Amino acid sequence: MPALVMVGCTSQQAMQSKPVRQGGVEITQTQTVQVKPTPAPVVKPQPAPKPSYSSFSDWKSDFSMRAISSGYDAQVIGRLLDSAYLNQQVISLDSGQPEFSKMPWEYVDSAVSSGRVSVGKRKFAEQRAYLSQLESQYGVNAEIIAAIWGMESSYGAVTGNSDLPSSLASLAYDGRRQEFAETQLLSLATLLQRGDVSWSQLDGSWAGGMGQTQFIPETWLKQGVDGDGNGHRNPWALVMHWLRLPTILAIQVGFVLSAFL
Repeated sequence: MPALVMVGCTSQQAMQSKPVRQGGVEITQTQTVQVKPTPAPVVKPQPAPKPSYSSFSDWKSDFSMRAISSGYDAQVIGRLLDSAYLNQQVISLDSGQPEFSKMPWEYVDSAVSSGRVSVGKRKFAEQRAYLSQLESQYGVNAEIIAAIWGMESSYGAVTGNSDLPSSLASLAYDGRRQEFAETQLLSLATLLQRGDVSWSQLDGSWAGGMGQTQFIPETWLKQGVDGDGNGHRNPWALVMHWLRLPTILAIQVGFVLSAFL
């Protein structure tokens, strides 16, 4: 008659039986086998899906509702979006910026042309007194400040002729950089509401750059400086407004770089 011999078990053990013959008698011996618990599958959080809009007007309505519910002035938001149109050229340009589509040496060759250097020398001479004042006040070389000015707008020659609300709204609707573009629109609305920017000054680069130094609305809102004490910070106004901001940003870049040196 088969006999059953059991040797303890635990909650993480499994019993394994096998026949064994002893003295002509077959018995069933049960052994415990350690079983590693199966780890629970790791579920990575999925980003919230971006809303899908059936049309540009659909996005404008949704953005307007979200902005107003967040406390932005309904009249300013309405006026900002009323004339905004979908600019497909902006969406195409967004995927082919020269900073990312050219090799570094190609970009440098096209950016630092002999013509730009020549104009830069003349503009530097014209603004030497104020550039020297900024250098004394902030500790940033006057040449660096002038170089930022030259790189961004060729010393004011190219400030952009794209309608800023339409450009930013098109980028937001396209979806690839929706959060960035909507943030710039809200920042622009605040600048308009505060009177820093006038409604007649809404031309800039297709990517949102404004004025002589081509900083985006969010940068002007957070870090722009009232250079002449009139209570406003305007990217298109007096030189003390738009040359002071790149100086401050250059200081911040210097602080960041010094942490890695």
